[in-house]
Amino acid sequence: MLNTLLIYTAILPLVLGVFVAISARAPQPLIQVVVAGVALLIVYYGLEGLPPFPPVASKHKLFYGLLAIGAVSLIPRVGVAAAIAVAAATVIWIGQRRLSGGAIPPGFVALVLPLAATWFAARPTATDTGFIWPVPILVWAIAGSIISVDGGYIGSGQVLGALAALTGGALLATYGGLLAKLANRPGLSETATALFIAAGVAMLAGTAFFAPKLSVPAIFLQHLVLVVPFFAPRIPVTHPLLRPVAIGVVSAIAAAPAVLVALFS
Repeated sequence: MLNTLLIYTAILPLVLGVFVAISARAPQPLIQVVVAGVALLIVYYGLEGLPPFPPVASKHKLFYGLLAIGAVSLIPRVGVAAAIAVAAATVIWIGQRRLSGGAIPPGFVALVLPLAATWFAARPTATDTGFIWPVPILVWAIAGSIISVDGGYIGSGQVLGALAALTGGALLATYGGLLAKLANRPGLSETATALFIAAGVAMLAGTAFFAPKLSVPAIFLQHLVLVVPFFAPRIPVTHPLLRPVAIGVVSAIAAAPAVLVALFS
């Protein structure tokens, strides 16, 4: 059981992440979006299996939400905006029963913040070297996984952990390309990066609505990590091999309050 969980939460997503990054070298940019979307579905399938249709539980809705988010990301020019809209719709769909009661869970409000970050992640910047957004996304997903598990919602913790491994695999390939000094090195495109955040928001929905011991301050503080990309260009580390590490350290510092609040509240 433990070995199977390790394979589908860490090893398989890590390998898939490498392939996602390598697909950036394909002649058509949307090929990477397809590979990234398929990788997300494979990760879900490995952890939860193929869900029934129509879906019965919230975790079943997540699969179809991920499928829809990946599909609309392929729409030319408006793919990211469509992915944000579908991610928001998926969150509402997952929490439909809670929302129908009239009360709005605070965790639901917290999910607005990363949806906004999704839009900015898709904006190309002159200083982006392939690490400014993916490194914080890796740390953000790890923090979300810890908060979910600590809050008693293991399912979200597993898929967020797998998202972290998927992003980590892509980062390994990107860093390997940096070491090899490849001109056309592997990496995540702006659209693939936005897809990962939108998928992470959908994954967090289960925690936001159904985690029995959710730390509400922690799920808000978690999103501080997604502020790091806006300040990353100012990090005073210029060496190309050390800069990703520096971004990771700053991201970990930003995530620390959320993790500590979750663990000790």
